[in-house]
This record gives sequence, structure tokens and C-alpha cells, in this order.
Amino acid sequence: MIVIYLIGLLSSLKALYKHKNSPDSQVKQAAIFILSIMGIGLFSYYQGRSHDYNLLITPYPAILILTLFADGLLQNFKNSRTKLSFINHQGILLLIILYFFSNSLISLLYHTDQLSNTIKIGVDTLRQPLQNTSPVSKNVDFVRRHTHPGEDVLILASDASEGIYYGESKTRSIIDIPSSVEWFLKLDIEQIITFLETNISSKVFVYPAKDYNFPEPSINQVLQTRYEVVTQSEGGIALLRPK
Repeated sequence: MIVIYLIGLLSSLKALYKHKNSPDSQVKQAAIFILSIMGIGLFSYYQGRSHDYNLLITPYPAILILTLFADGLLQNFKNSRTKLSFINHQGILLLIILYFFSNSLISLLYHTDQLSNTIKIGVDTLRQPLQNTSPVSKNVDFVRRHTHPGEDVLILASDASEGIYYGESKTRSIIDIPSSVEWFLKLDIEQIITFLETNISSKVFVYPAKDYNFPEPSINQVLQTRYEVVTQSEGGIALLRPK
């Protein structure tokens, strides 16, 4: 994506500097320039939090730039005196861009079942009453019932929702670690494993209660071998204790 933004910056600056383009072309080049600046800014945010979910929200300026590039290349193709004269680097670039967009469409069609299931889950969630019926609400109530405000506990959630449970239950993390989506440092993993291996009486909440799927296998192994479920919420979070 950075390459697209750099090309967009250079091409737009070059076109704007010449002042020989039509008004429509100048507007298009100005849009490419703005999108390139925006894209670089968004991508720098992704670099600071390099996670796949963040990558999903950063590429749209690049997609818009490619669309504008494709439009310009297509106009050149239409204006060329002979279609064969367009079989050069511009034609190759247009084919690459069209392949990119068509490949994305094919990927969407291929994953139709997964997309429809995700949409169904989202619609079902929106249809639920605002009362405490969602899994997260049930888990929050569960943590509240088994803790008291200000208590030091450990909450591990594979969906990185630890902050919700700490905040809503007014509890505190017994060790200084980020949420599971930001376990980048080896020190964080070592802190978690050390605590889990030496813990005697502190409460440990884990979501989901079964089939631990944290990105660090050693954490899953300690949870499976050293801990057992005391009780479990209908929302899927469980209170564990050492065996």
C-alpha cells in the first residue's frame, strides 16, 4: 500500500506542477494527492498496532486511488488512436488493477458462507433486547457476582475484551499486561505464564471457558494442565482455580 501512496503522491504532484491538465484531470489529481496523504497517515497507525483487524480499516484510500488510476488508464485507452498502441506499460497496469478488483470479488463469492454467517450473527445481536441478554452482558454480570470492586484478578479473553470486564466489574489486573490482542512482548507472555504457574488463590477468569485459543500455546497449555473450571457463565466466561 505504501508503494501505491508514493506513486499517487509523485504522479499527482507532477500533474499539478505542469498545469496543463483539464479541469477534470486537475480535480482527479488533487483527489489522488489528498488520498495519498490520508493513506500514509492511516498506514502509520496500522504500523503502530500491526494487527489484521486494523489492516482492514486502513486500505480504503489505496483502493480509491487504484480506482482513479484505472479510470485514467481507461480514458487513455478510449482516446488512443489504435487499440494496439495501448498494449504497453499502461495497458499492463490497467490489467493488474482490474485483476486486483476482480480477484477481490472472487474471494468474496468464495467466502459467501462465512460472510453470511457473520452478517447473521450481527443481525441477531442487533435484534436482541438492550437488557442483559448478550453474551458480553452475561459475562460482565458473572464477573461482578464473583468479585468485589477493587479486587485484583486476572481476566484472559481471546477476543481482547478484558478491558470491558475489568471496567464494568471495577476490578484490576493483578499483573501489568495489555489485552490479549497486544501480546507482542515476550516479557508480557512470561509474566502471564509465571503468574499462572505460581498462583495459589487469586481468581482467574478465562473466555472462552473451553478450547483455549490464545495466540501463545504455552498459556493454553498451563490453563489446561494446571487449572479447572469452578463455575461458568452462560455467556461463555469461566472462573478457574488451580487444581
